[in-house]
Amino acid sequence: MPAHRVDVWVELGPQGWHFRWWTGRISDQRLREYTSCPGSAAETAARRIGCRVRQMRQAPSLSVLGRLEMAAELAVAAQDADPP
Repeated sequence: MPAHRVDVWVELGPQGWHFRWWTGRISDQRLREYTSCPGSAAETAARRIGCRVRQMRQAPSLSVLGRLEMAAELAVAAQDADPP
């Protein structure tokens, strides 16, 4: 069974601490879309993160080719975001 892991971190923003994680979506600009939840709402964050883990478990696993294609798209997006 593949590992279904969601990386979550906290960061301090203008309106206080927030939990942040990747939604699993890629924007039209080929950038990862992240979401957040206020640090004061830990139970809500846990519920939303749990939903993301369940979503990952239900999605078909990416093949090796699919992972390579995604990595290539992210590399292109990174180059586009930081022009020389």
